[in-house]
Amino acid sequence: VSSDVRTDVEIISDSGSGAIYNSTTANITLFVKNTGSESLAVDPGVMDILVNGQFATAYEVTRVEGTGSWQPGDVVRVELDPPQSSLSGDVRVQLTVNGDEEVFEFRT
Repeated sequence: VSSDVRTDVEIISDSGSGAIYNSTTANITLFVKNTGSESLAVDPGVMDILVNGQFATAYEVTRVEGTGSWQPGDVVRVELDPPQSSLSGDVRVQLTVNGDEEVFEFRT
């Protein structure tokens, strides 16, 4: 419970940016900042991701700078292959880390 309380993340990607969804590769790229006080592992097992209500299982998490754990104030890049073969229109991504839930919406 203590870990859940100290965990807070924020999706800092710009929803109006054309860099979120690559229609050629059908990949989504998000930048997520650790705004809590808990260090987190840079590991896909730390996150649950839903894209338009479907679980995304194929994704990679990497630190933007440095190595090691995901410290408070650090940013990670989440690159995922959405469960749908192609996305169009409004897209909703829900990211959950230690019970902290964030929602990000964009248009393709």
